[in-house]
Amino acid sequence: FAAIAMDTCPEWFPAFWGLILAGYNAVLLDFSMPDDRIGYMLGQAGASLLISKTLRSLPKGVQLIPLADLKAAPQAPREFVPQFADKVALCTSGTTATSRIFVYDGTAIAHQVLSSELLYKANRQIIGDGNRRSLAFLPFHHVFGFMVCLMWINFLGYANVFLENRSPQTIVDTATRFRVQILLAVPLLANNLAVALEKKVAKETRG
Repeated sequence: FAAIAMDTCPEWFPAFWGLILAGYNAVLLDFSMPDDRIGYMLGQAGASLLISKTLRSLPKGVQLIPLADLKAAPQAPREFVPQFADKVALCTSGTTATSRIFVYDGTAIAHQVLSSELLYKANRQIIGDGNRRSLAFLPFHHVFGFMVCLMWINFLGYANVFLENRSPQTIVDTATRFRVQILLAVPLLANNLAVALEKKVAKETRG
């Protein structure tokens, strides 16, 4: 097992698939956890390395690979043969107890994506023939963020639009500028956007 602890960014998906192609089962960790919690989860998973944007203090025997080093690495040699791993480890948030790790194999992950056919039959507008743009809002280590915002969106061939930050104004401006058509999120986001829009409308003059 090898872990990823990064916020949602364009490099997240290539890093994930890089691990899978290199034969590492991927552990998806919350980047906001402190180093001691990261170390605990690495130990529980038996992970041998961690990909991170920031430097971290890790347990002995765990290799840290900064994202900058990964991006600067040379391309794989032409004779490279992928040794596909077959497992993804997702972690609970730990809000009610100690965070736990659940491991899914490739078949289980694929069935989760393919089961979206049931949603399509119930609402055929959810999948279109043309290209669509989805706002990459949720963290990709989150089970919903990983399965829907990342795997499902890419499975459909849609594009992810990434945010500079998660402030309500940035979300509104980014979605408007790039004409985002899909927003997969949690109720808290909708509430924050509504408040931001109400404040903006309140400042407008009647015309």
